[in-house]
Amino acid sequence: MGTGCENRNEAKLVIKIVNMLQEGLDTSEIGVITPYNRHKIYLQNQLNEFSEGVEVETVYSFQGREKDVIIISFCNSKLGRLNKFIKKFIERPSQLNVAMTRARKKLILVGNSKKILKRVNYYLKYYN
Repeated sequence: MGTGCENRNEAKLVIKIVNMLQEGLDTSEIGVITPYNRHKIYLQNQLNEFSEGVEVETVYSFQGREKDVIIISFCNSKLGRLNKFIKKFIERPSQLNVAMTRARKKLILVGNSKKILKRVNYYLKYYN
């Protein structure tokens, strides 16, 4: 996993989403997945102040496990700044599959939709 991204604005959005979800859901059934260890640590620290029980991990750490709700935070998603690691993550079917199939009931993607869709469309063209 990559180590160097920390997106505080995106983390604020994740926290808002978690706060809304925890009103009707046990926080132990909410998971946050990010490709970056640094972003994971920042999210953990922020969520520990507001929402105990929410699990924040990297993709590999969630492999083989599920939660009712999974939030994927892509972190570094500014236009033109999506680095090679995230491009590989989005284009790599195995890693994207692991991240996106951890949710039993709801999957929420947080990131720059234009950049994510651009990479997903590239992936779909390449593999179809």
